Amino acid sequence: MVVDGAVVTGTNGGMLRIFDGETGKVLFEYQTNKPYPNTVNGVEGRGGAIDSHPYVAADGTLFVQSGYARFGQPPGNVLLAFRPKRKVAAR
Repeated sequence: MVVDGAVVTGTNGGMLRIFDGETGKVLFEYQTNKPYPNTVNGVEGRGGAIDSHPYVAADGTLFVQSGYARFGQPPGNVLLAFRPKRKVAAR
């Protein structure tokens, strides 16, 4: 998926990477294949594979579903939300 010139990718092992669309430089990476004991709904979650159609971008937030286990990939059950850090303008 491409959002504002950045290319969003995920792996069957659960690695989320975001690349600069022009240079290919890695802008962000995050391993989703891990436990999430503190969730919004209070139910312990587990990340897993990123596969199929796991991304939605809206209103400055990237949502990623982690745990697609259809073909023997790591199972899981989390929906993660990411927002870029906002730069503070110098005064």
